[in-house]
Amino acid sequence: MPFKKSFKKAIIWASSILFIVLIAIGYLLYTLKPTENHLNLIPNSTNGLLIINPYEIVNELKRKPSLISKLDITQFLTADGSYGIHPLSKIVIFQDSLYGSSVVGAVVSLIDQHDFVSFIFKNDVQPIVVNETEIFIENNFATALYKDAAIVLYSQNLNIDQQQFLDYFQKAIIGSESNNLTIPKSNDHFTLWNKKIDHPLVNFCSIKAHTTTINLTDSGFNFNSCVELKDTFAFNSLKLNPIELGSDEIGKLSFSLSKSKTTKLLSFSPFNLDSTKKYFKEKMWISAIGYRKNSVLFRDSIVLNENFSIPELAIGIEISDTVGIRNSLNYDSCCIQKQNYFEVSSTDFQKEKFYLYILEDQLLLSTKPVETANLALDFHTLSMKVDLEKAIKSYTVKKISQQFMVNSVKSFNPQKINFYSYEKTDNKLLIKGTINFGDENEHIFETLLPAFELLSNNLTL
Repeated sequence: MPFKKSFKKAIIWASSILFIVLIAIGYLLYTLKPTENHLNLIPNSTNGLLIINPYEIVNELKRKPSLISKLDITQFLTADGSYGIHPLSKIVIFQDSLYGSSVVGAVVSLIDQHDFVSFIFKNDVQPIVVNETEIFIENNFATALYKDAAIVLYSQNLNIDQQQFLDYFQKAIIGSESNNLTIPKSNDHFTLWNKKIDHPLVNFCSIKAHTTTINLTDSGFNFNSCVELKDTFAFNSLKLNPIELGSDEIGKLSFSLSKSKTTKLLSFSPFNLDSTKKYFKEKMWISAIGYRKNSVLFRDSIVLNENFSIPELAIGIEISDTVGIRNSLNYDSCCIQKQNYFEVSSTDFQKEKFYLYILEDQLLLSTKPVETANLALDFHTLSMKVDLEKAIKSYTVKKISQQFMVNSVKSFNPQKINFYSYEKTDNKLLIKGTINFGDENEHIFETLLPAFELLSNNLTL
């Protein structure tokens, strides 16, 4: 469905904010670290936010002086000049609700109020002056200028009422005097913060909130997360180190949840595991071991991989009794004993076979026969690794449009995604990770420059 013009404008504006880190290069006159007073305008009621730190990003660029000459920042500037935003001050994008309607907002530090208002509102909008604050409202956009800062709200679903916004803004100002938000103040390039996450998968893992910091490096991104858990026993403390991949694995996720959650996950298996589930324990891993070449037919003859390739999977489950689980499978009429595995059919898929291997401490389920020696079989508290280069290289393209996408992704030379939990304390899970792509002799900004250029060509104001 096409976006409304105002919503597209919001997308353009949010994307343009990212380019300000490049515009900042043209403002090298600003050598002092800017103040963070404008962060007091962040509303107490916000549910989540992103903090962009141009000052530290520019410092990262200064480590590579050759980058400056390669970045043509003029292509990111609007025709009429500056946006009026202080180029090195932190920029906050937040999500909140206004009288039951979801809104997206931003808090910025200003160097020119007039330029900023002209950027947000293309029409001549007259302000409402309340004390020292100028309020601008047009349809579903609203902006308040307070001292040398601004707070902006955008609502996709309704026009913003003047009195509602005034009430909202006053609460934000009052809240700034006794702000109860625990927002990290750091030198990281980007900070993601969520006070409360409401998503089925997140709720399943008993995740309550998180703070994630992201920093640019020569080879990609480094990130650190502090995940707050609703249930202290949601994750069990096991190996607190990075995961490794076997030679047949493209990517792997290993975790140790409570037994009840593991059993619930396995209830989605395409075949019945009731006879064996009493032997299951808490630890699991899931691996992508290639892509399916033949068609996969669901019950009513729907071809699941008609338009895109789906991965072959292997799943490892920790078990308590290898003899007991072997006896259960031998007595199960759906299982056929082979030389070193059991073969089982599924009522959900047509002509599909699944394969069960009983190993020393785990049951291995796979969608194709495997050499278990070519898989990493260890369990972790929470760890994931994906060989992006291998995943893209082995992907089977089904449509011409996919080939274009694959070629575009290849141009960024993706390498690996890797994260793992390195500490678990009571109700907190500490995670660190990396995303690596680009040539080893090329800074991440040089790798991403084509994407900036593509966005600037398609998102023009």
